[in-house]
Amino acid sequence: MFEAMGEVEALCGQFAAERMSIGDRGKLEALHAQMGEIAKSGDTTEYSALNTEFHGMIYKGTQNRDIAELADQLRLKLAPFRKKQLQSKERVMQSCIEHQAIVEAIIERDTRAASKALRRHLTIAAQEVLSTIPA
Repeated sequence: MFEAMGEVEALCGQFAAERMSIGDRGKLEALHAQMGEIAKSGDTTEYSALNTEFHGMIYKGTQNRDIAELADQLRLKLAPFRKKQLQSKERVMQSCIEHQAIVEAIIERDTRAASKALRRHLTIAAQEVLSTIPA
């Protein structure tokens, strides 16, 4: 599931970088800044909620309802696992760093960098989840 989500989010990043409006890019950047402050405070519950909003903004930014719906469906399937990986302050801070690369790529309209940053973000999340599962 994480592999599928990584590919779908990579596609969402590519399309969002290409198609997201200037206003929506600004909103994404502002949300990311807010998330950075919350990450510093250590409020993992609030960060997790805003993380869902952050990714949703990227899905919407694709301007492709079918891809956005697919991303939402996969995100719901992975929700129990993703929630678990955002329970440590260290992971939240790392997530915020990963989001910075995503935001920069989308703002710069760099489709390749956005795709790569989102794929990497999901790979790291998957590794985090898998590391908590007993062998």
